[in-house]
Amino acid sequence: MIGTISVAMLLAGAAAPADGVEALRVSATAAYRAKRYAEACEEFAQAAKLAPGDARLAGDLGLCWHRLGRKKEAVAETLRAVRLAGPWAEHDDASLRRSAYFNLGLMGVALPVPAAGTCGPIPPAPGCDRPLHACTYGWSQMGSGGGEVGDVLAIARSADVARVEEDPGDEVSSEVLMKVVEPLERDPDEAAWPVERGMVYLSTEMEVLVAHCVALARDAPCIEDLSAPSARAIACLRKKGCSTDPPSCPDPMWEDCSMETCSAEVKKTVKSAVDECMRLAASTWQVRCDLVAADACTGVVATACVEVGAKPSTRVVHEVLLEPASE
Repeated sequence: MIGTISVAMLLAGAAAPADGVEALRVSATAAYRAKRYAEACEEFAQAAKLAPGDARLAGDLGLCWHRLGRKKEAVAETLRAVRLAGPWAEHDDASLRRSAYFNLGLMGVALPVPAAGTCGPIPPAPGCDRPLHACTYGWSQMGSGGGEVGDVLAIARSADVARVEEDPGDEVSSEVLMKVVEPLERDPDEAAWPVERGMVYLSTEMEVLVAHCVALARDAPCIEDLSAPSARAIACLRKKGCSTDPPSCPDPMWEDCSMETCSAEVKKTVKSAVDECMRLAASTWQVRCDLVAADACTGVVATACVEVGAKPSTRVVHEVLLEPASE
C-alpha cells in the first residue's frame, strides 16, 4: 500500500520542475522501487532543497524517511506536504493531502484530543502559532436489533464554536451527528466545503443482538430485513402480484412460476441474511480514528481510521476544512 501510494505521488510529478530536480526525482524513484531507501532518501532530500515548494517531493521524502524508521523526519516532511498542497495554497491538491493523511496514520501519528465529555485546545501545528479548540462527545444510535455507539470530535478555531452541547458530557443529537455522516459519504475525490465547526469520528462500535438474528430466521420470509432477495425470487413475487419492498409471504404462483421454486429462492436468501447477521453478532465491529492533522493556519483537519481486527486491514481517511480565519 505504501509503495503504491508513493509511486502514484511520484509519477504525477510537479509543475515544470528544473532539469536537476527532475533528474534527482527519477533517480530517487528508481532507488525507492529497488528498496535502496537510504540512497532514495538522500536524493529526494537533495531535490526537496532545490524545490522547497514542491509538495509531492516533500510527501515522497516523508514516505522514504518512514521506510528508514526515521519517524520524526517522516512526519515533519509529510505535514509540510499537506501545507504546501493545502486548500488555500497556490497548488491545492486534495488527492495528495489524502495520501499524506493515510501515510501519517501508518506512521502512528495521533494528536492529543480532549477526553470524552470534555473540551480543550489542540496543540498548534508545526509552523503555526495558533491552536484549534475541540470537544469530545459521545453518541449512540440504538434499535431493536442492536446499534452503534462511539465518540465524535467537534473542532473549531474558537472554544465557543467547538462546543456543540451546553454540557460536553451530553451526547450529540442526531441532527449534529448527520454533519459527520454526510462528509464521510461524499466522493473521496470531491473537495470538502469549508465549515465553521468540523465534526470527525474518533470511534464507532456496532453491536448486533443475537435475538435479532433468531427473529430474522423465525419470521422469514415476510420481514423487512429481507432487503436483497435473488432476482429469481423477485420475479416470482412480482408475477403473483405481491409487494417486493419488503417481499410479502408467498401466495399461489402462476402456472409458470411454482410455489416450490419461489419458496426455495426466498429461503436461500433468508439463510444468507441470517448467516451474515450471526457473523456480525459473534464479533463486535469497531473503527478507531486518530487525529493526524489539525492546523489552525491552513484550516486543515484530518483523521486516519482503521477497522479493528479486520483482515486485511481496512483504512480510510477523513478531511474537514475550516473556514479561513478572520484577520
